[in-house]
Amino acid sequence: MHQSCARSCGRCAALTGPLVAVQALPGLGGTSARHVSIASATDARPRDFLFVANYKARAGEGVAVYEWRRDRESRRGSWEAVGHVDSAGAGEMAHCYLPRSDQHLLVFSTWFANGSFAASSLVYTFELGQGGAPSFTRRQSIPTQGSHDAECFQRGEDAVYLMVANGREDAGPRNLPIVVHRWSYEHAAFVETQRLPATGAHDIELVSLRVRSASPEATPTVGASAAPLLAVVANGASWAAGRDRDGERCDTAPDVWKWDDGVHRFLHDGTLPVRGCTTFARSWRARGPDGAWRTLLALAVERTEAGAFDAQIEAFELRWERNSRHDQSQSRSAVGAAQSPTAPALRPETGETGTGTGTGTGTGTGG
Repeated sequence: MHQSCARSCGRCAALTGPLVAVQALPGLGGTSARHVSIASATDARPRDFLFVANYKARAGEGVAVYEWRRDRESRRGSWEAVGHVDSAGAGEMAHCYLPRSDQHLLVFSTWFANGSFAASSLVYTFELGQGGAPSFTRRQSIPTQGSHDAECFQRGEDAVYLMVANGREDAGPRNLPIVVHRWSYEHAAFVETQRLPATGAHDIELVSLRVRSASPEATPTVGASAAPLLAVVANGASWAAGRDRDGERCDTAPDVWKWDDGVHRFLHDGTLPVRGCTTFARSWRARGPDGAWRTLLALAVERTEAGAFDAQIEAFELRWERNSRHDQSQSRSAVGAAQSPTAPALRPETGETGTGTGTGTGTGTGG
């Protein structure tokens, strides 16, 4: 969950009306796109790049790279192709910044390559070389199986973590973990630290926020490394040999994990009341009718049972609630129960059923 609209778009409040297509980028089987800003040694202003994963692109061109360039005379800008990254079958991408070494890493999670789901996800160094041209150097290969998402986050001053989802094996099974890695500055590589149980994980959404200020007018700080951190995992289909159709069944629910800075690990914080194959999760912030900031989470449910595409969007709100024995047992996402009178918990955005269509303006990106 990031906030970059003000820097990239100007005043968010000034943006109105429907989105209008302004440019078409060529591609073959596009699966994801990621915007990355990186500072240049020769220019004080950051440069904006767009990475587009093309699942069916020819060898060596798995990820297309574009840079935002503005025409001085017309003052109009567009994305211009500047190269490719050799990462076949990429399902998603993550951008990791290493503060101690001032380096930028790109992680490409590999869904399917060379006829198999058992394909390594790749880590590249992203830097601007001589003359300002972008360059990419492969740093590491991480064994994965049908990986459809990767997310990076930082804790403390320089501890950088990477989460990589595994979705399925070639033979069908989906009970594969999300693997958490920590960057080792000594070995210059990501080192595995934890495995989170998951089923056909499609997406990971990181939700970061500080404890609510006592002042209702204060705007909560989002994205700070010391803030409470939740990881919402969109689980997809389970699988078992002998079932009807292809063995799939949409009988899973999204998992919520809470980061514990004391043990440097995620602790399971429960599941959300959503049943079905969840394929996408996204959080954002919006002002409510009273002017206070709200943190909302939407989950896209593809289907509720194999072959039945009859699901909808499920919306939740993260609310700060008074700590009690009941609250702590139901929501271990409490941010130090002894230090704060409130604890964050994800609750259905409308009513008790968990269904809704959370609306409002806000920003946020995830997996």
